[in-house]
Amino acid sequence: MTKTRIQALLLTAFGLLAVLQSRAAVQGAVPSVAELLDKYAKAIEEKRSFISKSEVLSRQDCKFDAGFDPEYLGTAAAVDKQGLEPHQRVEFRTDGRRTRRILYMWGDIGMNSRYDGARPSYFLSNWDGENYYVHSSVANDPVRRGVIQLGGITKDQWETQFIRHSESWLLGYHGDERLDAMLRKAKSLTVSEKMEDVLGSDCYVLKGDTGSGTIMLWIDPEHGCNAAKVETRIRSPNSTPNSSATTTTRLENVLFKKIDGVWVPMEADTLKQVDFNIYGKKGYTHEQSHLKRTQFLLNPDHNAVGSFADPFKSDPHLLDETTVFKPGDTRSYIWRGGKVALNDKLRRQR
Repeated sequence: MTKTRIQALLLTAFGLLAVLQSRAAVQGAVPSVAELLDKYAKAIEEKRSFISKSEVLSRQDCKFDAGFDPEYLGTAAAVDKQGLEPHQRVEFRTDGRRTRRILYMWGDIGMNSRYDGARPSYFLSNWDGENYYVHSSVANDPVRRGVIQLGGITKDQWETQFIRHSESWLLGYHGDERLDAMLRKAKSLTVSEKMEDVLGSDCYVLKGDTGSGTIMLWIDPEHGCNAAKVETRIRSPNSTPNSSATTTTRLENVLFKKIDGVWVPMEADTLKQVDFNIYGKKGYTHEQSHLKRTQFLLNPDHNAVGSFADPFKSDPHLLDETTVFKPGDTRSYIWRGGKVALNDKLRRQR
């Protein structure tokens, strides 16, 4: 064997040894549950202020027994549907307190609606820390002006804006509360002694029993202690012996990108299934989605770029004669001539 060949083999061996030593270091003493939750929470908190753009493609299915009561779905009827494909394009802005979401949806929207990509369903919500504005309409349609809601949430409800959109999965929400908060209140919480490989990264595995279900969280130390995978199965708190709803969620195939020194989840597959059993009548709703962030700007100067500017001045699809609704106010309003005014037409009709 030549000297050059021996040197090459030695370099290869040393390189392999370095990799094994690095992985062994990661696989060393397992941190405590509290330490891991703190690291996971920190990974979420360091991405509290951002502007993102994303695209979501989903497939939805639902099936119900004959005679299933649609009241439990909040719809007029429990209809079997297979292969619905809604598309979404989302822009989300937040500084950890204020939020703005602009959402365009097309394809199959809801059980019985279908929108063309040229005239998608349009939704804008803006919470500036004091005031709440929501505009629901159809984009690029001069006839359908939609409805604006002013107010309806209070300062202590701002977090609901994080759980009402597709990116909530990447922000630690699989329900009404962030995962780390749910796990801290769990009846029991353990960390596996052995790490598990997720897409080539060794991850710590937390398992929590919440009393109403289970949460499994794979924390990836090679990517900033973000979630590489999540599985939850939670029974509704409103369930009774005769009526129950159990929600299963899954986050997987998460791809990360380092932005300004911070690991950011940019792409993932998600699943949400709700299984119902209402007085012996069963049914389910099932949604699988692929989410991809196409842009992500960390810690921008929100005031400079007008992230939460007055929506009456920055709403791109606000048209004259748009109906304005104020929760708790029985009067009817309309957007006309650059301001919110009483709807004189309805007042005269009465």
